[in-house]
Amino acid sequence: DRRDWVSDEQVDAARAMPGAAEIRDRTVALEYDVEQHDDKPVAVIRLRLSEKLARTISAGELPVLDRPLRFVVSRGQRGSVRASTLDELMEKLDAPFTDDERDRSLGDARADGDGRRRDRAVGEVRSEFRRHGKPHGGKPGGDRGGRRDGRGDGRSGGHGGGRGKGR
Repeated sequence: DRRDWVSDEQVDAARAMPGAAEIRDRTVALEYDVEQHDDKPVAVIRLRLSEKLARTISAGELPVLDRPLRFVVSRGQRGSVRASTLDELMEKLDAPFTDDERDRSLGDARADGDGRRRDRAVGEVRSEFRRHGKPHGGKPGGDRGGRRDGRGDGRSGGHGGGRGKGR
């Protein structure tokens, strides 16, 4: 039961908290969250701003609330910019990459090492086939049905460019 860990008064107080703020005649969503600082929970409010508003907002336009503000600016597929202060937000908005892009790039770099090993293995297999002749269509020695471009001689052999049923 909820009342075992949250009183009715606490629920009423939470419901009375605003869900949005007005900044320059725009409604900005307020998201309530808890962060850990020195192993202690700290209540914070995140403002979800459009990039245009975020780039031009001043400290005097920010709502005065009962807990520290955090900022989130969504940049679509590029991810989001997150900051704890207005100055940090301005710095991050001027940076060429969002935190999400930087994190993906680091992940790609780690995966790229695996990709290079995989590419090397594929290259080794490819060179093996070149040295020993790649069997094609079940014909030993790389015989491709008489054509040098590997498309066969036009007869339907069960593969290649033939027009079989159901195509």
